[in-house]
Amino acid sequence: MGNTFRRLFDGLFGNREMRVVMLGLDAAGKTTILYKLHIGEVLSTVPTIGFNVEKVQYKNVVFTVWDVGGQEKLRPLWRHYFNNTDALIYVVDCCDRDRIGRASAEFKQIIEDPLMRHSAILVFANKQDLPGALTPAETCEAMGLPALRGRKWHVQGAISTRGEGLYEGLDWLSNTLKSMQHRVFLRWKDSKAAETTYSLNFKVEPSADVGKGLGSYLESVTSAQQRERSRVAQLEAELEQVGRQLELCRRQIITYADTDEQYRTEMAVKVAAILNAKKRRIRELEAQTGAHPAGSPAASASDDEPEELEAEELEAEEMEAEEMTASDQDTGS
Repeated sequence: MGNTFRRLFDGLFGNREMRVVMLGLDAAGKTTILYKLHIGEVLSTVPTIGFNVEKVQYKNVVFTVWDVGGQEKLRPLWRHYFNNTDALIYVVDCCDRDRIGRASAEFKQIIEDPLMRHSAILVFANKQDLPGALTPAETCEAMGLPALRGRKWHVQGAISTRGEGLYEGLDWLSNTLKSMQHRVFLRWKDSKAAETTYSLNFKVEPSADVGKGLGSYLESVTSAQQRERSRVAQLEAELEQVGRQLELCRRQIITYADTDEQYRTEMAVKVAAILNAKKRRIRELEAQTGAHPAGSPAASASDDEPEELEAEELEAEEMEAEEMTASDQDTGS
């Protein structure tokens, strides 16, 4: 939200950002102009395949300049760069008299596109230092600019390799864009189609109502910001409550694990005691059996019944131990 205020005030009172598309036939000098404005140097260039984009600041205007390749096979793609364009810079090679008609036809097709009907037009009549070059006036006639109605246009003679005429053209473009309109863009995404972005362009003519309209807009933005803050605070409170519930569950799980471990230990002790008792009984039984001679009437008469009783008791204890072990396993699972 803070960035929204910054962009709004920069757009109205401080630095303004303008989107500019720079077109023209191949070898007209577009890339040379772009980097002469951007870094102040002339670079060795090759035909642009695709586009170059750089930010160029002049006075308090920041131009985002799109330099799109001018080869014939790339020209049908030009219109994909027209959306939200504030200005068109069209570069003409004034020495290429053979293709001046083609340059004019492409220029007219651009400015008649619905997305470009409200854009300012700056034509650079480039390569004025070469012999046989068309003058700016001749270039103006060749492009058919005098016949335009209701459009802001300017033809500027230029020598891109020296930087002559470039800043004069930007000066005209900066002043023209400031005087044309004040724009406030509101963008939002459809909740049902997250990929779709809508845009509203409010054109506010300079008048006494500008301040009033701006005040209403700022008030609505502030109200929306307060609602967002309330929503964020509510979400934070809900998140904190969920955190407390998770901590409570964690403690219950730890308590259950400790209790289960204690139960397992107690059962193991009981099983061990039963097994030890079983072993003692077996030893006692063996001792009693060994005390009487084998086959004697006393031994057979007195020992048969205790042996049967002892066997039954041992079997019952084993069954009890097995049941306790099974119960322990079920509790652990």
